[in-house]
Amino acid sequence: MKRLPRLSKSGVLTPPQWDAVARVIEDNFREATIQPGVGYTVKNSSGGASLEIKSRGYGQSARLPFDLVVGTNSTGGSTITVVPGVVAGFLPSNIFSPISYSSGDLYVWAEITSSNGNITGVTLSSGTTTPSPQTASANYPPASLKILLGMIDADGNSFNFIGANWLTPYPVPAFSSTGSNYYIWRW
Repeated sequence: MKRLPRLSKSGVLTPPQWDAVARVIEDNFREATIQPGVGYTVKNSSGGASLEIKSRGYGQSARLPFDLVVGTNSTGGSTITVVPGVVAGFLPSNIFSPISYSSGDLYVWAEITSSNGNITGVTLSSGTTTPSPQTASANYPPASLKILLGMIDADGNSFNFIGANWLTPYPVPAFSSTGSNYYIWRW
């Protein structure tokens, strides 16, 4: 903020001094005004300033990785696009391929493959039922893992279950009554 000019010795401002004071006051107000930013705009009116929050529609930058976005294709059918994200450093191989959607509930998940405890690939899959839970395997984590990302209901509303910049599955020991080493994937 800028400081106001000092008054003359007599305490009276001359017209040029009044102009200088007005400029400083206007500059200070302009400096304190909210500026437009990502996800919102500013609407100024006689009642003051208000923020207009932008919706999180398709293609908006406010989306999180692995959010599901419902859209339409060129024939008028519905498609689902998954916002890009990585799993253990892997971008799903089909991340830029929209998923067709017609009606009913649809679940979308990331299918992760591994070998000897290392992640080897990720693809997106969808279906009308939730994926089966993983089962523990001996000596190494299971060769595949499915992480449910979200669902689209019969009305076309999306529900996102994951929203992070990245997912990192890691192997953990599973309980075994036989004393053998069994593992599952956690993230």
